[in-house]
Amino acid sequence: MGKKPKYTEAIHAERIMAILEKDDVCECCPAARRYMSYNPCNDMWDYETNPCRICAEFIGQEKCYCPCFILGKEKAIAVTIQALKEKGYM
Repeated sequence: MGKKPKYTEAIHAERIMAILEKDDVCECCPAARRYMSYNPCNDMWDYETNPCRICAEFIGQEKCYCPCFILGKEKAIAVTIQALKEKGYM
């Protein structure tokens, strides 16, 4: 088996934009296979990469928990879209 790719901010941004097109963004994980939160995110990414940390830092969140859980769905979506715009992904 080959080496797994690193989960980067650019990959995160691309995958989070795909999630934002879904009807229900909560219960989704940008780093998980098929975006399903019950699929472990490290199945797809290099072990040294921490997708949860990249996700949290992307929106300026200190704790590595799902933004919907910490902020609530509406605020999580709003700060994520704001971060995507500020970082030039949208």
